[in-house]
Amino acid sequence: MNLKQRLQLITDHFPDSERMGFSGTQELENWIVSELGNLDVLEGPVKTPAGWQRVRPVESIYHICAGNVAVSAETSLLICILLGSKAVFKLPSSGLPELEARVKRLPQEWQQQIELLSEHDPERMRSCDAVVVFGSDQTVASVTSACRPQQRVLRYGNKISMGVVTATGATEAWARAAVQEILAYQQLGCLSPQSYLCEDPGAVAVFAGLLEEAFQELPTEQEGISLEAKALIFDARQRNTANGDTVCVPRAEATWTVVQRRKSRLTPGPGFGFIEVVPSPAAELPGMLETWRGKLSSVSFSTEKITSEEWAFWEDYGVHRLCRMGNLQRPPIAWTHDGRPRLADLVSWTYADPDLNLG
Repeated sequence: MNLKQRLQLITDHFPDSERMGFSGTQELENWIVSELGNLDVLEGPVKTPAGWQRVRPVESIYHICAGNVAVSAETSLLICILLGSKAVFKLPSSGLPELEARVKRLPQEWQQQIELLSEHDPERMRSCDAVVVFGSDQTVASVTSACRPQQRVLRYGNKISMGVVTATGATEAWARAAVQEILAYQQLGCLSPQSYLCEDPGAVAVFAGLLEEAFQELPTEQEGISLEAKALIFDARQRNTANGDTVCVPRAEATWTVVQRRKSRLTPGPGFGFIEVVPSPAAELPGMLETWRGKLSSVSFSTEKITSEEWAFWEDYGVHRLCRMGNLQRPPIAWTHDGRPRLADLVSWTYADPDLNLG
């Protein structure tokens, strides 16, 4: 199956493409070009100003899937189809019904190239050319140490994301956008916002109130929330109240929680709609973020434009993606997860000098 056919297979079998970060074949092609320079390098040698080049994807990839966000595993499946690589998925103990159903809908020839494992198989992992691991920092470290030196290992450990409420950004529209990115995937992935930082400390109460109103507009929903999760939410509310912060539960029995911080500090919650609004004057922001340097994934802004100075500031703390508020959980397919390409790290290049003719 050539590249064109594989791209068509993806568009046919990922009808929820917007959820995956693309809207058609053209965006997939743009992604390939952005990482590999040319569509044709996946099909055969291509003459470039620097010489002849060809890409060869890894033959097999072992994926250790996260249990909290199924879309990460589904994107891994998409990448395997795009590259034409065989795939082994080690599923979490709870399973991944979305991924399993998607695999069953694929043509038989592709189902034969995909294995779904309920138990981790270290030897099977070591036999693959590449390993993609999602999980805690401890899981990532353990898996990495068990891999062969020659294997490609793509690691995605613990990170958090947050939003910045600009001086004029404490509005109803931005609060509604924030609630959408808070609630996506039960606020459990690395792109889930944990905090909203108010440049103007006086806007903390205003934005927190607007978040509460936006939460009130949504139905109370606790389906799928375990007793353990409810206990974590209750404990977090109690601790934050004891610390002297204002804790608001927009509706009885809801898991959503809005915390108004008195002091400029970051304290991520248990997920499930638990969010803090924090005073973050410019003079105190570096001190707040220093502990989190290198552990920040993405930042959303209540504005449609940022300055190059703002870009450089967040980049210095290890942030790899900036977006408009509301879009944290909807990255484009071509985004560089944790600052690394997702296709280019799974291929090898063959090069021939420009003065060697290819007949």
